[in-house]
Amino acid sequence: MTYQFDPVPYQSHDPHYTNLRPTFRARMCRITLLAVIATDLLLIPMQFLALWVTNTVKGGARPGPEMLAAAFALCGIGLLSMAAGITCIVFICMWVHRANVAARGTGGEGMEFTPGWAVGWFFIPFANLVMPHRVMQEIWRASNPQRPAGMEWRNDANSGLVSSWWFTWIGSGFMSVTGSVMSKLAEDSPALAQAGTVLQAAALVVACVASVLLIKVIGTITNNLEIRIQSLTLRAE
Repeated sequence: MTYQFDPVPYQSHDPHYTNLRPTFRARMCRITLLAVIATDLLLIPMQFLALWVTNTVKGGARPGPEMLAAAFALCGIGLLSMAAGITCIVFICMWVHRANVAARGTGGEGMEFTPGWAVGWFFIPFANLVMPHRVMQEIWRASNPQRPAGMEWRNDANSGLVSSWWFTWIGSGFMSVTGSVMSKLAEDSPALAQAGTVLQAAALVVACVASVLLIKVIGTITNNLEIRIQSLTLRAE
């Protein structure tokens, strides 16, 4: 089954192929991913701080200055994390679209996903557990600078780096949801609440690993596309 709704490959009319370069978007992805990692690391101790505030309130203690400070810290870091995450998603989508266009425009024929669907699959429930991995694997293979223009890239093996990123990211999401459910069900079980908090903190650590892997994936694909673009530019000159 294919999802190719636009069989016409994208071509560049610019002799220097500047309209295909994903470098700026890749740089912004790296910056925002580093911001996400920073806020995730800050959120790890905040998970335990939130557990302390919850247990203190349930214990009947009156909120003191330290609890108000903790609440403001939780809200502030939570807002920073949300802002970093949304900005990061925007730039990743922009990069995926441009990388798909660049892979097509530099000779990657027969690609299954159009630039629009390469981004769209990230937002379709349940399908986004599988399809984004396929999208990124296709871009990885189609951007191989050692392959000539055509369809030979389709014979390449999938990237272990891309798979590691995706399964790590899915794993962090599963851990986070499980930990959240455990915490909500632990009204009368401090041990279960603590276990849920630990699992959520571990999910943030795994998410940081996934972000580092994604930085490597984006950097490698971008470098490969730059090599292909430079080769085409030299031929045009």
